[in-house]
Amino acid sequence: MDLINPDLLPPQARTIARLIGVDEMIVLLSKRGGTQLRVPVHVDRCVVLKEFLKPESIELLVKHFADERLELPKADKALQQLRDIAIGNALKQKTAPEVALQFNLSRQWVFAIKRKQKQESQNMDLFDGLDSNTN
Repeated sequence: MDLINPDLLPPQARTIARLIGVDEMIVLLSKRGGTQLRVPVHVDRCVVLKEFLKPESIELLVKHFADERLELPKADKALQQLRDIAIGNALKQKTAPEVALQFNLSRQWVFAIKRKQKQESQNMDLFDGLDSNTN
């Protein structure tokens, strides 16, 4: 799931993604997004999280957020990024109207996603090598 850009996620999701990884963040937010989560001080008290997260992810959450109450955002942003990537890949083999039907979107929306991806790609190209020139 390295396809998701954590910088485009809500701040809480970004922190969680960097801590436990994007895959586990999506699992957590898919199951508990839009709710509060109280992170216990001890791993053995994470009964709810044990139902769907890996033990190492739970340990990292407890280590970082022990005794905190987290407002978990919904997984919408991450899932939208995955959908948009899938649309970009589909456009390499199909026409925009075909992709629109496949993803149940309007043709205009598919074009908007394509334009956004092209702009993001150009922005990445623009800033490539910037770090190497600053030294």
